[in-house]
Amino acid sequence: MDGSSLVTVNLDEMCRILEISAPTFRGWLKTYPDLPVVGRGDRGRAWEFDPHAVKAWRERKRQEEAEAAAAKLDLVDQLSLPGMGEAAADAILSPAQQYQLIRAKREQRKMDQEAGLLVMAEPLRAALGDVFAQIPAAMRGAISDAFRRHAIPDDVRRAVTASVDERWTTAVRGLQQVMGGRS
Repeated sequence: MDGSSLVTVNLDEMCRILEISAPTFRGWLKTYPDLPVVGRGDRGRAWEFDPHAVKAWRERKRQEEAEAAAAKLDLVDQLSLPGMGEAAADAILSPAQQYQLIRAKREQRKMDQEAGLLVMAEPLRAALGDVFAQIPAAMRGAISDAFRRHAIPDDVRRAVTASVDERWTTAVRGLQQVMGGRS
């Protein structure tokens, strides 16, 4: 693209586009020498910015900060003692890095959900509960049918059914603990 077709905006317009304050943007100009500037402002001369280049730069910065925050968190996970968890990570991440990490986690969760890698917990719990509620009756029926077909005495059938019920109850309790204590 040649210079004549480049659309530029001044500092105030750039702030409106980015939805940030002028002091914040001026801070960026001082802090980040790689922020794209078409023309530097001075007394009597307005700053000039290519809004597309600045927006792309901002997105790259956000991504870099999110990656840096995730890398720090990975390091904390590697170095922290058991039980320290999130508190240790929060202690070394700046608020901006914590925010970037939260945004990155939300974006990852959204992408995972859209890709079908995540399911909503409550509908899954309800569906599993419905299925698991039917299993004991089906198992008792299968045991009774098999024992009747092979002429096995009722007291043996009752003992086997009781043993299966006991194991089933233990399995369901374990599943309830994994799924968050739902009965």
